[in-house]
Amino acid sequence: MKRLLLLNLFLVITTASFAQITLNGKVSEKESKSEISFANVVLYQISDTTKIFTGTMTDQYGEYHLENIPVGQYKIKISYIGYKTHQQKLRLAVPSSGNVMVKNFELYPNSTELGELVVKGSLTHQKTDHKVMLFNKEQIANANYAKDLLRTMPNIREEPISGKLSTMQGGGLLVLINGVKATDAQLKMIPPEKVLRVEYYDISPARYAYVGTVINVITKTLDNGYALGVQTLTAFTTGFNNSNAYYSVTHGKHRFDIEYELNYRNYKNRIEEVQYNYLLGNTMYQDHTKGKDAFGYTTHSLSLKYAFAKSDKHIFQATLMPDYSTSFSKAVYEGTYQNGNDWSALSKDWDKNDKTIHPSLDLYYWQKLSDKDELSLNLNLNHFQTKGHDNRKECGKETNNKSTKSS
Repeated sequence: MKRLLLLNLFLVITTASFAQITLNGKVSEKESKSEISFANVVLYQISDTTKIFTGTMTDQYGEYHLENIPVGQYKIKISYIGYKTHQQKLRLAVPSSGNVMVKNFELYPNSTELGELVVKGSLTHQKTDHKVMLFNKEQIANANYAKDLLRTMPNIREEPISGKLSTMQGGGLLVLINGVKATDAQLKMIPPEKVLRVEYYDISPARYAYVGTVINVITKTLDNGYALGVQTLTAFTTGFNNSNAYYSVTHGKHRFDIEYELNYRNYKNRIEEVQYNYLLGNTMYQDHTKGKDAFGYTTHSLSLKYAFAKSDKHIFQATLMPDYSTSFSKAVYEGTYQNGNDWSALSKDWDKNDKTIHPSLDLYYWQKLSDKDELSLNLNLNHFQTKGHDNRKECGKETNNKSTKSS
């Protein structure tokens, strides 16, 4: 009996000494309780604190994950720019159930570091195929919505007339929100404090190879509710208007958006003088006219969009856009036409207009299969129809007094 008892005790001790556990937790700010993304979490053994035993970085939700850690005494060190480094001794033992131990930590802001480093600009982390950009408290406080934060990014500018975002080099720019294609209006629906980070791709991922640059705005969990807005830019004296209205409903991982955009141009009574002089053989020809013209266009862009997004697993989006546009141009010119020594009165007029209907349906699905594999499907259906007429007339009448005209 004594031998059996000793043997059992030995087996228990041996099993405990080789047990390995998983350490999970969350790193957040002490005052606001908001999560801290991309904080460094390093674990040292008490027996040798000069060498890192293991380490990781918190994800976008401020959570860290360390696996296969033998039980024992350790020192954990958590650091992030703008916050005081936190160091603490930890005794890791096998939990009463399972092998996962949860430890949460809070960091205090470091006012000195914030003043010297964070306030100057956004923090950038270079990844293998993209950059990750974070925004400090001052940038968030000065922004009205997510689009204002994107304006502060290097190489991004806002077009002065359309208000659209583009790159400095002029290439195509695609904006995503949590992996889902987004419009300018949708960027205005997201409060700046909901922006967690921005992923910037100089070289687009394979599924977006048709554009030059991709920006993916990663947000915190958006509140359930709705957002709406109207914006207009009008110049009454020149016949110019850019307007848009939008409405969005968010419920969990589901989102429904309606967006309408109007672009209107109507430039009237432009005075234009045109003169053509050319020599054909030894004969001089001249076409000299002057008159008024008018031109303009109107585009109606309607977007109906539904999206279901669980950004780390799968995304589905359906977009219906029944676009419609019209354009016109007309003019009346009067003048003279010279053919050598012969002159004639000349009148020109034209009336041109077009109507275009362009409905489209876009279905997109993406799923993460593994850490290195993903599946994406994109079906785009388009119909393009245009109708119009172009009436042009040019009339000339010879004069009887050729010598007078030629002199």
